[in-house]
Amino acid sequence: MRTRWISLGMAITWFGCSMTSGFGAPSPPVRQMEIGLWGGFSPDRVVGRMTSQDSWNSFLLSSVTEQTGIRSKAGAAPAAGLSYSFFYSPHLGVQVLAGCGQADLATSSAFDFAWTWTDGSGAAKSESWSGTGRLTRVPVCLNLVWKQGAGLFTVEVSGGPACYWSELRQGSTFGYGVTRVSLGSQPPGGTMTQAVDALAVPLTVPNTSWWSAGANIGGSLNVRLADFIGLKAEARYFYCPPKRVSWTPEAGTYDGMFGNGILAEPFTADDIAYLSGSGQKLEQKTDLSFVQFSLGMTFFLGRRLPH
Repeated sequence: MRTRWISLGMAITWFGCSMTSGFGAPSPPVRQMEIGLWGGFSPDRVVGRMTSQDSWNSFLLSSVTEQTGIRSKAGAAPAAGLSYSFFYSPHLGVQVLAGCGQADLATSSAFDFAWTWTDGSGAAKSESWSGTGRLTRVPVCLNLVWKQGAGLFTVEVSGGPACYWSELRQGSTFGYGVTRVSLGSQPPGGTMTQAVDALAVPLTVPNTSWWSAGANIGGSLNVRLADFIGLKAEARYFYCPPKRVSWTPEAGTYDGMFGNGILAEPFTADDIAYLSGSGQKLEQKTDLSFVQFSLGMTFFLGRRLPH
């Protein structure tokens, strides 16, 4: 999906270059400074996945297997920002670009649960849940800019290092298998019964923020409307390193979700410690890179540069 969007951006830039190289009109006058104001969006995409699984046995249960898979998808993210470019020549300059985008996160969680008794009987169950969250990204970029113009059209290609401030919060649910053994009062010695079920335990990624370093590259087509103003369409790819975040289970008292007779079962710090000790790391690798399409105004300021 990302490759498709990047290819589209490259195609737009190539088309703009073809237009400017094909026109016989002279290049428009280049002013030393450009200020851009833009708004845009990033397409929706999957940003993270996590799988937690376990297997165990207990008394009359010869085997129990459980698995929770969580997928996080960022919706289309509106964004806005500004840029300042300073040109040393008609074709080369430097640019400072900053923006802010925010996406709603939709999490989908799927739980599979199966058990087998020592007599060979058993069952398999499944459940699913949805959750919400929010992802905010603020890139600040320092770019080298190359531009080429003809007539009313100017093509720009820019890229360089970037610094990102990101903020993330999420909520979801995972399944946790439990069993309960009870001893009846029937003589002699009573009768042991055993039930098995699973708890729906809420998960959260508490609101967290961080800084990271990355890069960006983009291409744009600028249409000059007047001597001091133009309309710019741009496609840009922002690379931001992925971030590993940890889901935090919420301790509490929960009923079994499959109606097998386990009610008010406590989920405590000991259960959370068991998850960690058994290697079930409730971690998600979150992909923070994105493609952005924008449309905005460019203001041409300063002295004219000689061709």
